[in-house]
Amino acid sequence: MNTSKVAQTSTASGLKGNRPTQLKRVLGVPFLVLFGLTYMAPVTVFTTYGVVTGVTNGHLPAAYIVALVTMLFTAFSYAHMSRAVPQAGSAYAYTQKAFGSSVGFATGWTLMLDYLFIPMINFMLIGIYLNTQFPGVPAWIFSIVSLALVLGLNVIGIKFIGRLSATVVASSVLMIGIFVALVLNQVFSTDAPSLLAPFSFGVDGLGPIFSGAAILSLSFLGFDAISTLSEDAKNPSKSIPASIVLTTLAGGTIFIIVGWAGALVHPDHTTFTDSDAAGVELMAGVGGVALTAIFVAVYVVGAFGSAMASQASVTRILYSMGRDGLLP
Repeated sequence: MNTSKVAQTSTASGLKGNRPTQLKRVLGVPFLVLFGLTYMAPVTVFTTYGVVTGVTNGHLPAAYIVALVTMLFTAFSYAHMSRAVPQAGSAYAYTQKAFGSSVGFATGWTLMLDYLFIPMINFMLIGIYLNTQFPGVPAWIFSIVSLALVLGLNVIGIKFIGRLSATVVASSVLMIGIFVALVLNQVFSTDAPSLLAPFSFGVDGLGPIFSGAAILSLSFLGFDAISTLSEDAKNPSKSIPASIVLTTLAGGTIFIIVGWAGALVHPDHTTFTDSDAAGVELMAGVGGVALTAIFVAVYVVGAFGSAMASQASVTRILYSMGRDGLLP
């Protein structure tokens, strides 16, 4: 954008007594980390659990370790760029500053596909899971209602979303904690398998582990969304990079622990009735109907929170592109 035009616009705004459009810097590191974890949705570990357990021949935790190490390189890259370009817009802002508006425009639209498809998937999952509990209500009604609620909550403001993110993450971590505790109680009361066996590479070597890690990288989507909040954050040159790395480490640790606990209680990866619903089978195996019902409820809350965080992120990308004149 032409510097003189920017100056003229700023001057005109000043003469009219209008303040330049800007976001309120209200988010600290704790809120940012919670926002990133909400987007990642800790319960997403159960979405791919059965499939990747099969791919890795029962060595899911080892694959998560490889995925975590790999994703940390990307996290550090985002952290570095967010420090150099502390603006809303994430990868769009970085490419726009580095390569110009044409590449930035293409990157922005490509990036928005991610933030459009993920909420769509979350709304679909909410409808599917709630329909299993209330079969008399069509799944699409649950999806539409949840979409409207997410929109309303985003209108309220980012600080409210930060508080709600804390509730979403807390419920997910609590449910996972109960699951792990029940697993350990069950394992130690029987002939327990080796506690380190799930971390081995198995007889097939690294191939299945790396294949599983490639799929599991999807579980980490969310730490990058923190960079869209650079203009909502206090001291963004420090808080955003720190939050990106902390979120990646926290999410990876949760995934590894769940994968390890699941492998202890269900070491035979070939006996899942439905690999896509392996999480439900795990819950039923250690906690019966009660834990399964809690799991479904928390899963829906997690999907709702992820959709909410995604919608908040895409608004910042649109805001940044509009401010640069690439959108109205």
